[in-house]
Amino acid sequence: KEGCARLEDAFADAQCSQTCGIDVPAFLELYQGQSSFQNPDAPYLAVSRQELGIYAFLADETHHIQALLMLDQANTGKYQMRLDRERMSPDIPAGRFHRWELLFTDPADTEEAVRCYQGTGRRKTAIACYTVPVPEVWVREVPQSKEPLIIDYGTSYTTAGTCFQFGQADAKQGARISFPPVTDCTWRQQGGCQCCGLCPSVLAVRDCSDGVAEHMTFLYGEEAVQEEKNRGFMARNSIFYDMKRWAGRYKERIQVSDLEGNTCEVERLFLIRAFLLHMIDQAQQQNRVRYPRLCFTCPVKQKALSLRMYQEALPEYEVITENITDEAVAVAYHFLERGIRELDYDDGAAKKMLILDCGGGTSDMVSCNYRITNEGITSRLDLHVTYAHGDTNFGGNHLTWRVMQYLKIRLAEYLLRREPASMDALFPGVLSQVYEKVDIQGVAQAYAAFTAAYQQAETLIPTRFEEYRSQPESDWLKVRSNYYFLWNLAETVKKKLYDQPGICRTHLRALFLDHTATGCFEDFHLFTRRERGGFEVRTLCPELAVEKEEINLLLKPDIYGFLKNFIEPWYESGRLSDIDRIILSGQSSKIELFREVMKEYVAGRKAKTGGESGCERKFLCMDGAMAYQQDRRTGRIRTTISYEPARAPYSVTAEDYEAPGRQKTLLEKGTPMGEVYGYL
Repeated sequence: KEGCARLEDAFADAQCSQTCGIDVPAFLELYQGQSSFQNPDAPYLAVSRQELGIYAFLADETHHIQALLMLDQANTGKYQMRLDRERMSPDIPAGRFHRWELLFTDPADTEEAVRCYQGTGRRKTAIACYTVPVPEVWVREVPQSKEPLIIDYGTSYTTAGTCFQFGQADAKQGARISFPPVTDCTWRQQGGCQCCGLCPSVLAVRDCSDGVAEHMTFLYGEEAVQEEKNRGFMARNSIFYDMKRWAGRYKERIQVSDLEGNTCEVERLFLIRAFLLHMIDQAQQQNRVRYPRLCFTCPVKQKALSLRMYQEALPEYEVITENITDEAVAVAYHFLERGIRELDYDDGAAKKMLILDCGGGTSDMVSCNYRITNEGITSRLDLHVTYAHGDTNFGGNHLTWRVMQYLKIRLAEYLLRREPASMDALFPGVLSQVYEKVDIQGVAQAYAAFTAAYQQAETLIPTRFEEYRSQPESDWLKVRSNYYFLWNLAETVKKKLYDQPGICRTHLRALFLDHTATGCFEDFHLFTRRERGGFEVRTLCPELAVEKEEINLLLKPDIYGFLKNFIEPWYESGRLSDIDRIILSGQSSKIELFREVMKEYVAGRKAKTGGESGCERKFLCMDGAMAYQQDRRTGRIRTTISYEPARAPYSVTAEDYEAPGRQKTLLEKGTPMGEVYGYL
């Protein structure tokens, strides 16, 4: 208030001109506590025959400044206006006003206006300005949403949406929150994607110069990834890719650094909170509401742990813990709700469904027994859920790591001018009989020769940057740059090969702007070790082509080992033959190898999916959660969900010292968790 009062006095002393040749929109619409004028389709423009400063001031009929607008020059004589919520008076009244005006300054007076606002070192007593009346200004109060905001927080990507108007014509797209386009969507729609419902689950520290956690600023999602690329992955700031995996240790304190190398110590929960607040803010800005209630989809096995983490991270919000769907159940509900809507179900018949969800960092398998009964006006769905299996270390990131290993080996061969090793040499005796080798020797042994070649490439292209913590900072940054550069390159190659059907190979050079107009990276840069010590930078991208067939061979042992671990016990016990429907969900499952390996166990049967693109696979969970909340409210489908109690996966015995030689059972395998156990 004090700064605006000083500006008001300075403008009043200058007796601002009203004949300035500046045209502004006849109608401005503001939202209390929210950023405004951010619609790219119909930008708010100020048209002027003269150059303007970077600020414009919105004053009411009593000449009190209510908001400070930013002016971005669109082209000659045209300025796009934007209003950030931090630059709006907290006391701005709601209503419709006809006597408000915009005040513009010359570029030469911008610095003086800042000094005046801050109350430091003024050179002028008055600041010249141009006043332009605005015929109509609407200041709207932002209402509270009755519906909760649903967030699917993933290891790789996060989505959000609300069940308001869910299921209406084209409302599924409208119910989701849009974010800046991500790389795979741009490729999938040939560059025509303006927005996307996926936000990369990435957080980067922008500034922590004063060491106070509450004053830290961040980069989120695609913006954080792009900033790393623009800086050649040589930025000093901390960047986090898989925060969801912190669910079991979110209270740990870690040290983070910003772009200038300043450091600050924070709890991991603080970083999770920052990212979730960004997601909530994006949703509130887009739908022009406030969300006091939040609904999260969680992994089946970590549901209670995840909900507790979200409650502690967002104490000012109501995190719903009752009548919510976990990730696997949401996927199941997506298909069952669609079947009910399209009348594609057997009325009253007991059915079984197996859901295999392979996400970015973790995988789950859930069995569902269900029965759909048509009750005339409504449908009844009885769903009994059993957690079958899970792997917290297998997902899309694991497959990206394999592709990264492959690229590192190929780049090392090229730089050393060696003949590329054949896949048979990297997997001796494995590729001709993958399934038998994995059955007998295990997955690790199948990758033994490949892993040895990867470790040999480390001597030329180092990526294990944690081992360089005690080295000079310049060396640590170079090795860290190698890791993130190769990781993002591998992720890009993987998406390029598996996002579009019919792609058989991709050339590395086509991914860089040096060689194509649609590249994903500014330039190629890799730091290699010299024989006599030190590093050498390589800036010319090799003429390497990555064949999809070779990547399929590379990933096959891992995917078969993963599915063998999940499916084989069901196959051997005969339970798999009782399953009526198998569903593959998660972005990673779009790789054709999953279906191919499934044929080893369910020959002649088709595993259903939710679409061929990564986006659609990710939306299975979000759409199912939105449909469930909508149907609970309307009563169209009355759902009863029950869970099989968790059971101990092992037995524990101990020697009984009162009767030497006898064993006493403390925990029996298969005992429902929560029951009283034995004791010594």
